[in-house]
Parts: sequence; C-alpha cells; structure tokens
Amino acid sequence: MIGKDMILGVSHIAMTVPDPDPVVECLRRFGFHKDFVEKNIPNPPEKKPFVHSYSETHTLAFMKGNLNSIGLEIIQYPALQKKSNGKIKPAFDVYMQITENPSPDSTDGGHSPNDPVMKTFILVPSTDKAGIFQISFSSDNFEKSRDFWRGILGFHITGDSPDEMTLQPSFPMPNWQIILKIKRAEKGLLQPRKLDVPGANLVSLITTNIVSDREKILYHGEISLTRIFPFRVNNKNLKLCLGYSPEGQVLEFLEAESEARN
Repeated sequence: MIGKDMILGVSHIAMTVPDPDPVVECLRRFGFHKDFVEKNIPNPPEKKPFVHSYSETHTLAFMKGNLNSIGLEIIQYPALQKKSNGKIKPAFDVYMQITENPSPDSTDGGHSPNDPVMKTFILVPSTDKAGIFQISFSSDNFEKSRDFWRGILGFHITGDSPDEMTLQPSFPMPNWQIILKIKRAEKGLLQPRKLDVPGANLVSLITTNIVSDREKILYHGEISLTRIFPFRVNNKNLKLCLGYSPEGQVLEFLEAESEARN
C-alpha cells in the first residue's frame, strides 16, 4: 500500500468539452470560479495512447469551488473542436444539472443511455458530505478494482454489496477527498476511456514523491504507467505519469516542483 504521506489527495477531475466557454459559465452559476485559462498548451507524446487523435496542443481552463471541493479541469482538444462544429452539446451541462437533482443512475453524462462504455464515469455531488465529490465507475473486474483502490492506493471500503462498493481515501488533505462508488458491469462491455472524447475522463492524484509511488504501483502489477514526464502550466513545473485504472479510467499522478527549484 502506498503510504499516506505520499499521496496527498485528489487534485482535480478533467472534463473534455467541444467549447470551454459555456461550460465555464455554467460552472460559475454553481459557485465555481476560474483560476486560469491557458491556450496552446503542448501535449506531451506520453498522451498518445490515451487519445483517439493526437494533437500538438490543447486548451485548458481550471475551475475551483469552495475550500472543500477539488478542482475541475476543462479541456478542449483541436480534433474534437473540428468534429463538433458547434453541434455537440457540452457534456458538462448534463453533469451540472445533476447537482439540482442527484441521480447518477438516471443520467448518462452526455452520452447515449444505452451505451455502457460511455456510462463508466459519472460525477455528482455527494449526498453524504457537503462539498465532497462522488465519482461512480463501472467495473467488469470487481476484485481487481478492490485490490487496486484498497490494496494499493489505500482507500477504505465504507459500503460493500455484490453489485456495488463504496470507498473513501484516508488522504491527509481534507479538502482533496472523494467518495468512490464502483458498480459491477458485465464482462467485455467496458473499454478504456480516451481523453479527447466529451465527458469526464481523468482523475488526478497529487503526490509528494511521484518516483516512489510509481515504483510501488508498478511493483504490484495491477496497472501499467507511462514514464514520468515534465509538464508546465500556469507558470508551474509539474512531473506527471499516466495510466489506466482497472475500470479503464485515465489516472494521472502529479507532483508539483517546489518554487525554489523553478
């Protein structure tokens, strides 16, 4: 298990949209504020396995809520922008509507309700604790999901049934918490998410020692990870690595370099 002094918490959840502007405005109505917007951010080659169509750059808007809320990263890829031509409704509108009537079983997150692949990731506000996000995954390998989130990342199970388990982390940062619900899915229905499709595709975990955490995850052999690569955004130097969770969601491990080293 990764030590609690390594992973501090969930940094943010990344959402891909055809047009960030209406999504940013939608989030403002729900109490979020824009931290920064940056255009033409270079895409590292390590992202290639996680997209359908690799592009050299992307646009990013980072939104923050209250002190008890993790960040939301709104991303636009050029290929998605060209395909949409304004005809795709921003998936985030659907996610935000959930806050008025939380019902993860009745929403499709902006995709076809009959599409089991696209229903694997739903974000709703938790009804249990104010300000804490609830994330719902679907898994066609319940035991592997349990081993990864509990055995490797150190989440503890707060609810368990044959078709659903609820987990929460024990991160030292109280405002970087989530409630994770994993629901059982039929074998062979789920496919790995891609970062350049509309919807919530990535969970970012912030760590104090990305080298050590990456080695420990690879040692357990549950998932594979990219090499650690540098990334710069909002005038900050970061170290990242990417991989797929057992449920096919993109996971990002992030370490921010100290100001003294910049």
